[in-house]
Amino acid sequence: MPTILKTHNLTKIFPPAGFAPHKKRKSEGRHAVDHVNMTIRKGDIYGLIGRNGAGKTTLMRLIAGLMPPTEGTMTLFDSTELEQHRRRTGCIIEAPGLYGNMSAPDNLEAHRRLLGITSSTAVADSLEAVGLSSTDRKKVKHFSLGMRQRLGIAMALLGSPDFLILDEPTNGLDPRGIAEIRAVLTQLSQEQGVTVLISSHILGELSKLATCFGIMREGMLIDEFNREDLETRCQRCLKMVVDQPKKAAMLIETLLGTDNYDILPENTIRLFDYVDQSGFVNRELNQNGILVESITPVGQDIEAYFMSKMGGEDRA
Repeated sequence: MPTILKTHNLTKIFPPAGFAPHKKRKSEGRHAVDHVNMTIRKGDIYGLIGRNGAGKTTLMRLIAGLMPPTEGTMTLFDSTELEQHRRRTGCIIEAPGLYGNMSAPDNLEAHRRLLGITSSTAVADSLEAVGLSSTDRKKVKHFSLGMRQRLGIAMALLGSPDFLILDEPTNGLDPRGIAEIRAVLTQLSQEQGVTVLISSHILGELSKLATCFGIMREGMLIDEFNREDLETRCQRCLKMVVDQPKKAAMLIETLLGTDNYDILPENTIRLFDYVDQSGFVNRELNQNGILVESITPVGQDIEAYFMSKMGGEDRA
């Protein structure tokens, strides 16, 4: 797959409070983004996860060109000509700027003129993409929060971008609004081939939407993985260490009637059935000549896994 975004040691350091540039005083400052190496490929819906203060919004601002990096480089669409290729990028970082006394089409028309977009169908196409074509002349101040969020996405879509950057687009939404945003982004990805970078605190919903994930902690990108990796990591199983793994595997098939297991190095077997019956499994293997050195249920739900990876406490 072609690479949409690749960063190399991307770093943003903010000076400490009270720092005076004219003073020749050495200070490291705060690493809001700390040597991040991220890869997003065409067609990805990349879920960026981290607690408040982890650096997600700052990283998105660097990618969108809204602030310069302190160190590091990046490529967009396999090119170092960033300004040229940012024209193929749409972004909504933090709250979209909307005029409450104007309709959705008028908001988009004002934004279209500001951006210098010449397409005569840009407004209608963007409204259609997010399901707001039928709002007519209804003023935005009367929109639900979910509708306003969808209108913000429509603003980001005005230039028909290939890459969409969205910072917390589901923040504050009820379950229906979240489902609407998820449907919009899934359709954009699957039907129009738009690549999406999205951050969210709603981890369960993000796991349903994203195809790959990056976890940030204290400014660092500590892990990247795809949805299949996530499902494997979170799958519940009985993890057993036995003295004869091949014989134990045969007994699992004959005595327990399942082949839903795998054999790992160091005499370890993972059994994906009977997860809540460790005593029964232990007894059956022991009675048939297998020494079970340890048997432990492992695995957790996806949200708990994300929380364990993010670590730390929330910061404003």
